[in-house]
Amino acid sequence: MIKKAISVFLVNTILLGQAQTLQNNIETVAVFDFTANSVSKSVVQTLSDRLRTELTAYPDLYVVERSRIDAVLEEQAIQLSGCVDECLVEVGQLLGASSIITGSIGKVGSFHTINARKINATTGKVENAFGYDSKYNIDELLVSGMKEVAYQIAKGDNRSTTIQSIPKPPPAVKEPFNPVDGIIYGIGCVAGVIFITTLVLVFSIFSDAISD
Repeated sequence: MIKKAISVFLVNTILLGQAQTLQNNIETVAVFDFTANSVSKSVVQTLSDRLRTELTAYPDLYVVERSRIDAVLEEQAIQLSGCVDECLVEVGQLLGASSIITGSIGKVGSFHTINARKINATTGKVENAFGYDSKYNIDELLVSGMKEVAYQIAKGDNRSTTIQSIPKPPPAVKEPFNPVDGIIYGIGCVAGVIFITTLVLVFSIFSDAISD
């Protein structure tokens, strides 16, 4: 159970952040490290940090710094590994966030996948859910996946949706021109013309013989 007592330093920091965001009509979001499914935790932490970075590109969002999240977790003696959505919502409230971002990153078969949820820190309701599946290697999640997730979280239409990124097949490679094949093709064309001309000539002679 989360302790209700928070240090004076954290309270002042959170209240100051709330005052600034309210004054500028900016939404405060707290992004928690995603859970790892068949993917290393260090990679997932890096991708979670990239999501925070991508979200800062939207001026109407204020992203809570990871250090503040870690400070509250340490103050309340909370381990993220055992913290479900309800627990994260409470942490989000302590951080002064209006919404929290959580989810998972994993691998299923040949696909790497991101599942992200934006949850209202007041009501606990999921405001937006988004998935990103990539058949490229996991590097593509860093380059494109988190950018797309950030966009959907910031600008999404509040409907669950999934984008798939699948490699296009390589273009067909034309075989180099073979002179021998060209000669054979030319001989075939000439032989065809001679054959057709002969048929026409025979048909003409046969027609003239019948007419006489």
